[in-house]
Amino acid sequence: AIDAMLLALLGQNTQFDEDQNGAKDTQSLARLPDGLGAFEAQTPTPGASNEVQEPATVKISEVQGAGDVSPLVGAVVTLEAIVVGDFQNGDGDALRNLGGFFLQEEAADHDADVSTSEGIFVFDGSLALGADVSLGDKVQVTGTVSEFFGQTQISATSVSVVAAGAVADVNDMAVSVSLAAIQDVVVDAEGKFAPDLEGYEGMLATFTDTLVVNEMFQLDRFNEIRVSVDERPEQFTQLFEPDTAGFE
Repeated sequence: AIDAMLLALLGQNTQFDEDQNGAKDTQSLARLPDGLGAFEAQTPTPGASNEVQEPATVKISEVQGAGDVSPLVGAVVTLEAIVVGDFQNGDGDALRNLGGFFLQEEAADHDADVSTSEGIFVFDGSLALGADVSLGDKVQVTGTVSEFFGQTQISATSVSVVAAGAVADVNDMAVSVSLAAIQDVVVDAEGKFAPDLEGYEGMLATFTDTLVVNEMFQLDRFNEIRVSVDERPEQFTQLFEPDTAGFE
């Protein structure tokens, strides 16, 4: 039964049942997750720390890592960086709704490794987490590192604006990229060769090459286009008669 008088004396309004699983002799009340969430009856862990573990504060480059997959997948981290792409759902702006926003480190916080990106996508689903961010805001995010269709992202549990309008024009933060100068290539999901842009994933970028649009199949659905350097690529048979030996 609920002990209303005891709850009042303790300044509480919720009573938790240690025997909620019918195993009071082997279980005890504890918060899940550790020290933060609601009380639940569970197997006791004598000797284990009950201190709240604060998420590690890291740079985006540490989250991205030098490979295709983040070395911190599954970890809860805190980031603080500048909003360079605002695509939150329901925030009233004219940009597309992608359920989140892009963060990028300021130049002073870049590491010296060109293979580690300085940008990342933060998924917050909606504005329920409390912060409607805008381009140029310095934002603090806490969340879990994950991979989503080959893109490293943070699934946010909290979002707060540290300094609104910290950067007047985020275009000044754009990194210059030359596709022609990139030596490493990858094979994309369609089996086509493309420059390896892993080191720029999630970053605001400008291209120094003259680019030609050669495919717009996804333009109306995902606002995506395919571009190439200098000229539109041509099929072998556009210039030559079909010839297996010649093609090879």
